[in-house]
Amino acid sequence: MEKNNSVILKVQDLEKRYLFVENEILRKNLAINLQYIVYLIKQEEDNELPGTITYSIYKNLILYTTSIIEGLLVYTFQTLLDKGEISPKSMKSTTDFKEIKEIHKIDSSTTIVWCKRIKGNEKFTRRTSFHDVIKASKKAKILDKDLLDKIDDLREKRNKIHLAGLSIVDDYYTKKEVDAVFNLAFRFTSVIEILLKK
Repeated sequence: MEKNNSVILKVQDLEKRYLFVENEILRKNLAINLQYIVYLIKQEEDNELPGTITYSIYKNLILYTTSIIEGLLVYTFQTLLDKGEISPKSMKSTTDFKEIKEIHKIDSSTTIVWCKRIKGNEKFTRRTSFHDVIKASKKAKILDKDLLDKIDDLREKRNKIHLAGLSIVDDYYTKKEVDAVFNLAFRFTSVIEILLKK
């Protein structure tokens, strides 16, 4: 089998696209994902592939592009939170109950209690979901709502890619959809770069 001599940029070169990201590990991981995206594009362009392989490439392109967007949004939210430019109150509201005292038992499953209700907000952690980061970013108004709505739609599209939850054959991704995801990623990355360079 003959090797394809197409040049795929090195990770170090692709990292330059993300110089506005100060976290070196994240910057390298973003570049690794970008390198794989470039590789997949080359495979799809340079080879006659059966439809199912092309659909799988498109699916991977959507998955990996979404992961870049997610990484950048989470990083941006954390950075702005650390700088005090957005409030922790942007996170999802929580309610906790303390000092619970039973005052009357109605039956085996119903009891009337007195308690102290404490309202707060979830803490932002590495485990905070992409969905919650998008919602918190909307609340903090760090990006245009329309852009965040499109990112949330993309998050939902990515979540539908999980095989076990599918009710149809997983072979329906198009180049047009991939191009739309690339355009969104380009627009989003440009806005984030400007925001973080302030």
